[in-house]
Amino acid sequence: MGRQRMGWIDKHQGNGYANLFGGFTRNRIWPQRTSIYQDEEQKIWIGTDGGGINKFNPDTRKFNHILPTWGDKVSSITGIDKRRLLISLFSKGIFFFDKETEEYQPLIIVNDSINTLLCQRGKNVNVLQNTPETVLLLSES
Repeated sequence: MGRQRMGWIDKHQGNGYANLFGGFTRNRIWPQRTSIYQDEEQKIWIGTDGGGINKFNPDTRKFNHILPTWGDKVSSITGIDKRRLLISLFSKGIFFFDKETEEYQPLIIVNDSINTLLCQRGKNVNVLQNTPETVLLLSES
């Protein structure tokens, strides 16, 4: 496949990005985008359906695939603090993601049975940091 110019409008969790990668080229089209989050350093974190997490730096126009996350179906991404994101992986659970080490740490919600009921039943769980101290976990009942 030849090089293609990529640009799109992607809207998720209240963030709209028009022509996010206008002028940016890539050798192949990557998996479907499922979530997008821009952190306080303006880096854009993109969750995909089976392709894990990708990061775009708008200042340098560099796009990086986070290799340890390949194969993950990312349902949702939100910020927690400067170093970590909160990531929902379809039917696997909710995890802290360290932006520096690129490693997951599981978040257990209340206890194992509640965690299984919410996160491991084949439904998406969306995460949203609505205040500096609280995160919403949104899922179908």
